[in-house]
Amino acid sequence: MKAGLSDSLEGWPYSSFEDYLGNDAENLCSISLARELLDLPANDDEFKKISYQVLNEKDLGNIF
Repeated sequence: MKAGLSDSLEGWPYSSFEDYLGNDAENLCSISLARELLDLPANDDEFKKISYQVLNEKDLGNIF
């Protein structure tokens, strides 16, 4: 979204975001394994809420 390629997480066709929300019939990832390993919430609304939180530049730098 920051690069302007999409205006929402749901709008990016190459994202697994829809998989995690249960909106994609053909999942590309193991949602249950990812939720377990990454401690992701099982509640779709909570997952969506934390997905839209913005990381500060310092934390973002530690990821990439």
